[in-house]
Amino acid sequence: EAVTADEIAAAAEVSIGTFYSYFRNKRQVFLTLMAACIEWLAGLNIAGIDLSGDARAAIRAIVDRAMTRDELSYGMRRAWVELLPRDPELAAFDRQINTLVYAQILIAARRAVASGITHPDLDLEATCWAIAILLDRDWQIEPLPGTVPPETVTRAHHALADMVYHALIREMPR
Repeated sequence: EAVTADEIAAAAEVSIGTFYSYFRNKRQVFLTLMAACIEWLAGLNIAGIDLSGDARAAIRAIVDRAMTRDELSYGMRRAWVELLPRDPELAAFDRQINTLVYAQILIAARRAVASGITHPDLDLEATCWAIAILLDRDWQIEPLPGTVPPETVTRAHHALADMVYHALIREMPR
C-alpha cells in the first residue's frame, strides 16, 4: 500500500505520464498483474487431469505445477491476502476464483467417480470443496521462494497431493 505510482513508474523506467496512459492508478496495476496470475491458474487445466493411469503421480504433478511460482506471483498473492479483509470487491473476486478451482476439481473428481476409482461412500462435493480450500490455504502461506530448501517445499507439496489422492481415490485390490 505504501508504494506510490511515481515509484512504480520509476521502477518500470517510464515517466509518470506513461504510467497514467496505461493505468488509472496503482490498484489497476495490481489487478492487471493479478489477472495474469489467474490466467496462469486457469491454464493448469485441473478439470482435465488424467486419473486413469497413475492417479497419485498425476495429482502430484498438478499440485507441483499449481504451487510452483516465482517471486512475482508470490508477492502478488501476499499482497492479495493482505488486501482481502479491507477490500470487499477483491474478497468477492477471491471467492469466485476459489469457486472456479472447486468446479475444476469437481469435474475431475466426477470423471474419477464414473471410472469407479473413488471411495463408494465419498461425499464428492464436500470433499472437492475441502480440497479447494486446502490448496488455497497452502498457496497463501507458502514461504518466499529461496527461504526454505527446495526439497522441503517439494515434500510438502507431495504430502498435500497425497492427502488429495487418499481423499478421492480408493486403493484397488492387487
